[in-house]
Amino acid sequence: MALNLVITHSVIELRSERRYFSETKISTLKDKLYTIVGTQPAHQQLQLKNDAGQLIANMTDENKSLGAYGAKNGYNVHVIDIDPFKTTAQYTDVSQVEKYEMSEKDYDAREDTFRKWKQRNLASSTKDGDDDEEEEEDIDMNQFKVGARCQLDKPGQPRGKIAFAGTTEFAEGEWVGIILDEPEGRNNGTVNKKKYFECEEQYGIFAKPNQVKVGDYPERDIFATDSESDD
Repeated sequence: MALNLVITHSVIELRSERRYFSETKISTLKDKLYTIVGTQPAHQQLQLKNDAGQLIANMTDENKSLGAYGAKNGYNVHVIDIDPFKTTAQYTDVSQVEKYEMSEKDYDAREDTFRKWKQRNLASSTKDGDDDEEEEEDIDMNQFKVGARCQLDKPGQPRGKIAFAGTTEFAEGEWVGIILDEPEGRNNGTVNKKKYFECEEQYGIFAKPNQVKVGDYPERDIFATDSESDD
């Protein structure tokens, strides 16, 4: 089961919401947290707190899973840095951070970049208006069934499940309402005081039918490699 957890740190000012599986072992979690907080796994002490800030457990057994420690949606994983040689300045001085630069060739090869999204939308916008209207009318709205998994044709290619399909009061034409897997949306399913579906704030989004692909799009592990996340 996937859990939305809040990550905080004892030294740096950080509050980041991340998604993990309840089966994730603490040893694996530490490796993943390293990419977020910069504390080596060997120097991490992990505390699990509930949404009220109360300590639930000190997660010291690296062979146990998050679920075994009682982690639930909205809980806080607090990372305590016990590295005796690291100072606060080392966390805040960005000049000490090794920079990663992607080559133009590698960037162009990716499909989930802003550049590719811009190219696709620029190409579609150069068609005359009649062709655009015709293309939209040809889309079968019956494919957008509530509960179906989908992926959006926009930067990052966010995924989610369909919660609404049809006309709205906020704009002309037909729209697809989606509950996203990550908080990358714009609303909670309500627009201009009209409720079309219900979800958590920033998990809801509306898109035109031609921007939505329905199919086998499972939730991504946000720490998986590109090849794993495309499965």
